[in-house]
Amino acid sequence: MEKENKKNFFSNSNKVIFVGEDMSIYKSLKNLSDKTNKFILKSTPYSSTLLKSKDLILLDDTAKNFKKSLSELQKNKFKNLFLIINTLNIDVLEKKNYKAFLKPLRIFELNKEILKKIHNNYQLNHEWKLDRGKLQFYIKNRSISLTEKEYYFLKYLLDNRENIVSKEQLLKEVWSYNLLNPINSSDIRVVETLVSKIRKKLGVIKNSPKIVKFKEGYQILI
Repeated sequence: MEKENKKNFFSNSNKVIFVGEDMSIYKSLKNLSDKTNKFILKSTPYSSTLLKSKDLILLDDTAKNFKKSLSELQKNKFKNLFLIINTLNIDVLEKKNYKAFLKPLRIFELNKEILKKIHNNYQLNHEWKLDRGKLQFYIKNRSISLTEKEYYFLKYLLDNRENIVSKEQLLKEVWSYNLLNPINSSDIRVVETLVSKIRKKLGVIKNSPKIVKFKEGYQILI
């Protein structure tokens, strides 16, 4: 169940679409994405349906009708796009609206920029907000009331949403626990009890964020 939840989170939240025929680039990036589990990489031919996509598109200049496809994306002001090109196609950057990567490609650099883009997209599209003054976690006209401890707990999970946060980290950062002291079962129950209370509050709102328990700790899926 833990692995399934984690898989669903990445597949639903962080998709990247590779459009091109250079399978060496695709396979290298796919191998890296599979190892890091930060995003799911898919390969598909270009079609106008991608204009409705919210996923990051990597348009490689080996794609069929590359310039025509790029022109259509530009015409429709599609912004969630990276270009992968060689010097023969450098002219497409004359009206540069997108981040471009020149070949030979540095896969680790591309991977780093993909993660940065995903993070930035999340910031723009993230509708759930924390209100410190009112102690609320809300979206539009729906909200839940929080205690101060619940507020700081959620804030720490949101600030580290790309990672699984251990119970030890939570005890240290939210409860100011001295990790030099031994952690016992009652300390762990404090964390588990708070998670249970927040889950109960979030449960009354449809499609609300989920706090998922993994072997290593907790992660908020939002």
